[in-house]
Amino acid sequence: MGNNILFLCCSIYDLPSSIKVGSADYIFCCDVLEHLEDPNRAIENIYITLKRGGRVFLSVPFGYREHGSGNVKDYFRFTREG
Repeated sequence: MGNNILFLCCSIYDLPSSIKVGSADYIFCCDVLEHLEDPNRAIENIYITLKRGGRVFLSVPFGYREHGSGNVKDYFRFTREG
């Protein structure tokens, strides 16, 4: 039995239409959520795309300076209040 690896580059908002719902064993999302106006929607899309028992590897900056340029904004940091 072979391993199937899919590298998908798409809008995280379009994730459920880009890959079958409930089909991903693993999702890697690194330093993306702080650039989204609606990160909660993105997290919901990640959740529904995962298989039951799937794993998410997620990172977001906290102590890092604000960053972004042009159309790429830096909206927030995850804190107790945020």
